Amino acid sequence: MNVNGTRLGGKMVDYTICLEADPTEPIFNRMMNVMQLESPDSQYITHTSFEPVRLRPIAVSIDTKVVADNEAEAETQLSGWVVANFKRLQ
Repeated sequence: MNVNGTRLGGKMVDYTICLEADPTEPIFNRMMNVMQLESPDSQYITHTSFEPVRLRPIAVSIDTKVVADNEAEAETQLSGWVVANFKRLQ
């Protein structure tokens, strides 16, 4: 979704840098407790249920483009991911 809430389709970024949660830290237990309040299909930290990042908060999203690609499209794609991530974190 973009900042206006319009769905952008199946746009995905190429890479993410995620935080690794330490199961021995109290924040990990709080995170898991909050997720258990969600329905089973919504038990993930980020705005995506993609299993490799499901329990890892996204710190950086990276979209690669070739020089000839549209820079505005890349910015729209990344901003959509950021907005969706912030909405999920709220």
